[in-house]
Amino acid sequence: MDFNFTVEQKMIKDSAKKFFSKELTKEHIRELQEKNVEVEKDFWQKIAELGWLGLTFSQEYKGEEMGLMELATLYEECGRALMPTVFYSNMAAAFCILNGGGTDQKKELLSAISEGKMRITMAITEPQAINDLNYLKTNARLINGKYYISGEKLFVQNTVSADYLIVAARTEENTSDTAITLFLIDKSSKGLTFEALKTFGLDSQSEVILENVEVPVDQIIGETGDAKKIIKQTADQTTALQCVEMVGGAQEIIKMTANYVRNRIQFKHPIGSFQAVQHHMTKMAMDIEGAYYAAYNAVWRLSEGKSCAKEIAIAKAWIGNAYRDTAIMAHQLYGGIGYALEYDLHLYSNRAKTTGIWQGTSDYHYQKLADELGM
Repeated sequence: MDFNFTVEQKMIKDSAKKFFSKELTKEHIRELQEKNVEVEKDFWQKIAELGWLGLTFSQEYKGEEMGLMELATLYEECGRALMPTVFYSNMAAAFCILNGGGTDQKKELLSAISEGKMRITMAITEPQAINDLNYLKTNARLINGKYYISGEKLFVQNTVSADYLIVAARTEENTSDTAITLFLIDKSSKGLTFEALKTFGLDSQSEVILENVEVPVDQIIGETGDAKKIIKQTADQTTALQCVEMVGGAQEIIKMTANYVRNRIQFKHPIGSFQAVQHHMTKMAMDIEGAYYAAYNAVWRLSEGKSCAKEIAIAKAWIGNAYRDTAIMAHQLYGGIGYALEYDLHLYSNRAKTTGIWQGTSDYHYQKLADELGM
């Protein structure tokens, strides 16, 4: 893999930096959190006009026809800037449609997503099915040509601003453990209720209850019983990209902390001149440098159609720990003032804890890696 960015990738990074410096200041992020607003309509329309929402889609779907590597460079800058999480949940749903949707379905939905006219989120996880679809209990009964879905979903991201949910459910006509189907459900559907969950990272997550929610047959994503394959492909894409986003956030923590220790005077010297502080800073930098290459390697292999299960597991297990540990050490180097809400560090440490769980914890990916090694 060539780790040098292409001209197009550099342009994406530069334009993202300029956009975020103007449109997504830390003060703005705090305002969104205080108001419990996932994302503002004007902001969403601006990123749609930049082409970010359809960066990897074909022109047929109003997209920019770029690749996963280009999207990864954008994700890195999103991580630095603490892009609202609705961007990631929407992109995950878009990939799900791209991977499994029919021709007409993709043209209608992906075009609307690219233009910023529609937002969708995924509702897969359940209390007894966190990382294993074999334990999924939500069921879909086919009656007179329509499905009626009942069940409970947990940790569903950004339901407040979503227009639709992609829900995984077992279909009644096939009782096999693998017979799971994806349904596109209008958020305003009768029988669909939401309860906000309190999260440490102040990101938007909900419990979703479905009680005989009526869904037309043509709202199935892919084929009946075909969800596992679609979810697996989507999870690979979103996990690899999320690793790059986390690297961007960790890099910003190191930048902030290095600036702080250079200017914090103690005993008439900058604390950054003390050997112990230097060792902590270099350890943080080494951890994130390794995570950087692991994350981009996973995205590259995925974009090239190469086997990448091992590389994705390595990247997520590594950065899941490294991002969290970098944030913890940064707080220690800042001292008590690092916990003051006036400083930006806590915004990143909150995000580190949140994204460390997304797409599976480090322990989960350790097990996946062990499986790939034949253990």
